[in-house]
Amino acid sequence: MKIDGHWFYQPKVKASGESHGDLMNLLLDESGFHMPGSSEPPKDCGPFHPDYAIMWNSEGAKKHLMICYTCSEAKLIREGKSTTYYVYANWRKVLSKFQLNRPR
Repeated sequence: MKIDGHWFYQPKVKASGESHGDLMNLLLDESGFHMPGSSEPPKDCGPFHPDYAIMWNSEGAKKHLMICYTCSEAKLIREGKSTTYYVYANWRKVLSKFQLNRPR
């Protein structure tokens, strides 16, 4: 499936139980994200290339968070707008449970 110009494997992997709780804790923890400053140099790994996409519905709208493991860059897409962040939290540990279709 294609999200904002980036391809991801199908089928989607549903988060449930403890995995769902772990994802929600990361998503809701604002201290795990920061917006890049205007003086911050661009990442040196090339254009944004997400490894994972997290999709959820909130307030009747679908939202996506795409995360790149290499540079810790993330893009949040909501209401047709994209916002870039850098992530601090340990997303790798939580997302490793969802490697159903991701090449190893």
